[in-house]
Amino acid sequence: MATPSTHPFNCSRCANHNVSEFAIYEPTDNWLIVYPKIRLIHAHLGIATWDDRSSTEEAAWIQATLEKIYTQHSPTTFLIFVDLTRSDDSEFPSRKALKIYAEIFKHTQTASMVLYGVSTAMQGIIQIVLHLSGAHKKVQVVKNIHQADTCFREWSKKNKTRAV
Repeated sequence: MATPSTHPFNCSRCANHNVSEFAIYEPTDNWLIVYPKIRLIHAHLGIATWDDRSSTEEAAWIQATLEKIYTQHSPTTFLIFVDLTRSDDSEFPSRKALKIYAEIFKHTQTASMVLYGVSTAMQGIIQIVLHLSGAHKKVQVVKNIHQADTCFREWSKKNKTRAV
C-alpha cells in the first residue's frame, strides 16, 4: 500500500490506496479513484490549466475516465467528490471544457456531485457552469472534506448504500 506521503493530496480515504488504483492525468496532476461498493468516485484535481487547449484536454480526460467507470459499473449511479484544494483561481475553463463538464453533470450515472476546497473566485466559475448546464440540483459546493463526508453519509442513507 502507498503511504500518504506518496500522494499529493490530503485525504484519509484515498491516501492508503496503491498508486496503481488511481487514474492519473499527469499534465495537471489529477488523481481519480472509484469505490464501486459504496458508489463513490473521488477526484483530486491538481494544478490549474492555463490555455483553452489544456483546459479542454483535462475535461476530456475526466469525461473519458468517468465513462470507463460508468461502462464498467453500468447501471450503477455514483456520488462524485471533487477535491479542489490544490487548485487556484487562475483558470477559467474553455467553452469546450464547459460543455464537457455540463455533460458530466447531466450524465445518468452521475447521481450527485460534491465539490470541496473551492476558492471564492472558483465558486463563481462553478455557478456559471451549473447555470449553463442546468445541473445545479445535482451539485453541492461545500468548504471541506468533512462537510463532503456529511453529504456522502446523507446521500448513502437516502440511496441505501453503505458509507465508509
